Amino acid sequence: MPENQVLISFRDRSWRYGDGRFDMTRTFNAAPFRLKEHIDRFYRSLRYLRLDPGMSPQEMIDVSEQIVARNETSARHGWRLVDRPARQSRRRSDRD
Repeated sequence: MPENQVLISFRDRSWRYGDGRFDMTRTFNAAPFRLKEHIDRFYRSLRYLRLDPGMSPQEMIDVSEQIVARNETSARHGWRLVDRPARQSRRRSDRD
């Protein structure tokens, strides 16, 4: 997507409050470096923040490997980001 078409909602909790988690994996010779270890650490952080990525760790590994395979020579880093949708945030009255 062209940069001038990217939009971030003012309700995006990851942008406003840092209420999200990201991970980056480096690739060498078209292979992700220590991908399983990255995914394991990523999912530990997601559990701590009570964020549901919508897929299992193995599915995340599979998708990451597919992305690297499709980008053969151009993929140098793989990024994953999970944030809390606005609908999952608690209203003030729920916290009291």
